[in-house]
Amino acid sequence: MDHLLDHPMDRPVNHLLDHPMDHLLSCSSSSKKLLLQEITLEAVFEDLSPRSLLPYLEQFETSEELQNFLDMANACVSAAKEGKGKPIQNPHGFLFAQLRAGYINPPEGYKSRKVRAQEVRNQQLEEELASLRRLKEHERELQFELFVARLSEQISRASIRRRRPSQAQYWLSPEFQIERYKDGLLKEWFAQRQPQPPEHPQMPGGILDNT
Repeated sequence: MDHLLDHPMDRPVNHLLDHPMDHLLSCSSSSKKLLLQEITLEAVFEDLSPRSLLPYLEQFETSEELQNFLDMANACVSAAKEGKGKPIQNPHGFLFAQLRAGYINPPEGYKSRKVRAQEVRNQQLEEELASLRRLKEHERELQFELFVARLSEQISRASIRRRRPSQAQYWLSPEFQIERYKDGLLKEWFAQRQPQPPEHPQMPGGILDNT
C-alpha cells in the first residue's frame, strides 16, 4: 500500500496544499509583472530599469494606472525645469519617493495620454468637418456655374421675347442677357431646388376650383 502513496501525481497536489499562500503570491507577482510589458519609459525615465518598479506594482491594478503615474512624475520634473514648483535634482529619486508614498500630485495643466489622444482625435474630426463644409460649398458653386453654362447654351430669342425686351435687345449676347436677368434666374434656380408642396385634393361639390 505504501507504493500507492508515492504516486507521482500525489506530489504536486500535496505540495500546493502544503503552501497554498506561496502559490497564490507567486501567481499574483507574475500577473503584476505583466504590467511592465505595457508601459513606455521616456524622457527622464528612459534609462530607468523596469525591474526597479517591481516592489511598487501591488498598488496598481492596470498598466494604464502605472503609465499615468510615470507620466505625472515626468510632468512634475518638466515643470520643475521650467521654474514651476520646487526643483527636482534627482528625477529617479523623486519617482521612487512618490511610489513609496503611493500618490503624486500632477502639475497644473497636466493631461493624461487618454485625454491628449482624444484631443488629437477631436482636432482631426474638426478639420475633416471643416473640409467637408468647404467641399460642399464648392459643390454648390459648381452646380450654379453649370446651371448658368447650360442656360447660356439653351437661351434663345424666344425665351427673351417672353420677357418682352425691346427690338434692340434681340441682338444682345446670351451672357449679357444672363447678367441682366441674373436676379430672376437665381430665383428660378433656387425655386427648382426647393421641394414642391403637395397639391390640394379636389373637394366634392366643387368647393376647390383648380382651373
